[in-house]
Amino acid sequence: MKLKNLLLSVKNSTGSQLFRSYFDQEGNDVLKNGDLSCAYYISSILLLHGLIDRVHFTVPGTLYAMENNGWFKIKTLKVGCIIVWGSVHQNGADHKHLGVYIGEQQAVSNRSSLGMPGEHPLHYSGLDKDGIKKKAPVLDMYWHSSLDKVE
Repeated sequence: MKLKNLLLSVKNSTGSQLFRSYFDQEGNDVLKNGDLSCAYYISSILLLHGLIDRVHFTVPGTLYAMENNGWFKIKTLKVGCIIVWGSVHQNGADHKHLGVYIGEQQAVSNRSSLGMPGEHPLHYSGLDKDGIKKKAPVLDMYWHSSLDKVE
């Protein structure tokens, strides 16, 4: 049931502006109006389902927390796994990207072009340093054993 509920949350969150902005104490939008929201989105979904300890704003912070909360790398795609894509150039810097594999070569992640979560093909595209669109490689896939349990 945990996997089913996780997938429902992910699919139902597409198009939501909930993960678009978060302001620090100085009033700066650390998520840049949805440009940098993938870690916030994924960690929020995982927190909602008790699969991580708190919300994070960076990919490295989210991955560190995931590993400390029982997530481990897998070698084969599984529906519900967290995908880590290689760097793409966004907002003046290179960033890795996080999303959820939903099956049939589709994923859901924050779409920086839309500023909100959306469904897309398994590959993730972004601009390289020269402004040329490129596909980011899947670097890692993570799984949590509680997603295997049938409750």
